[in-house]
Parts: sequence; structure tokens; C-alpha cells
Amino acid sequence: MSKNDFSRFIKESSKSTPQHLSDSVLLHIKSELEPQHKTVFLKLFSIQAFVGVLTLVFCPQFELSLTNNYELFHYFHYNFGEQICMILCGCIFLGSGALAASMLMNKFELKKIVESQVLYSFSIASIALACLFFLGTPAYDGLLTYWLLGAVGSHIFILPTGKYLAFRNA
Repeated sequence: MSKNDFSRFIKESSKSTPQHLSDSVLLHIKSELEPQHKTVFLKLFSIQAFVGVLTLVFCPQFELSLTNNYELFHYFHYNFGEQICMILCGCIFLGSGALAASMLMNKFELKKIVESQVLYSFSIASIALACLFFLGTPAYDGLLTYWLLGAVGSHIFILPTGKYLAFRNA
């Protein structure tokens, strides 16, 4: 790099950036720093749907399980009761998706979720429950509340914890 290059750079840098380019860069930065709720929700829903399907591959309840192993289910069901079993089922189903989301989403998206935590968690849990009904899960009287408690509770706890762990050094 010569003195002429530096002098030319100084002269060039005093010129203003075209307005359309400046606006485009600012819009891109704003969309990265402040994502829209619908974009964040769709990303969270997509992650949860993928992880939820993976979870069902190991769950014997829907006959989708690759293992068809009922031992863990029976262990929880008989040792802890139906309520605890439903709470654990909700925790595993939505908690695993929340853990994946906390690793895959950026910190601004996670911040948006944490700011309105209950809305995102309850919405995802409600959609998941509707999908499970569509797959044919029986609606056990009074036990759905326990499933929702486990699902929403794990979502509310895991997302901020995952956000903290993922970005504590950032």
C-alpha cells in the first residue's frame, strides 16, 4: 500500500453513500436486530415440528416408534401416576423442541420469544396438542391440563436457559 493509495482512499471516503444503498443496509440491520413475530414464530414452529416428529419416533403411543419399547412409559406411569407421566410427556415433547430452538435460533429471535414467553409457549403447545389429536391420541379426562402444564412449563424454562447458555460469552 502506497501513500497514493491512502490519499485516494481518504478522498473517496468523503463521498456520501447512495441513499438507496444506505436505506437497504439499515433495513437489513433492523430486520436482523428486531425480527418480526411471524418470522420468529414460523421458525420456532418449524423447529418444534421437526423435533416433535423425531420425538414421536421414540414414543410408543402412536405406533410410530422404531423401538416399540413400552418399558419406560410403564415405569413412569405405574411408579409416579398418570399425572406425572403426562407432565413428563409434555416436558419431553415440547422441551426437546425448545432445547433445539435455543441452539438453532439467533439471540435476537430468542430475545423476542423470551419477551412474550407465555404467548409463544402456549401457542406452540396448543398447536402441538391439536396435531396429537389429529394423529389419534385419546383425550384423557382431566389429564390434558397436566400435559399442557409440562409442555408450557418446560418451554418457558428451557428457552431462556438455552439462550443464556448459548450466548453467555457473546
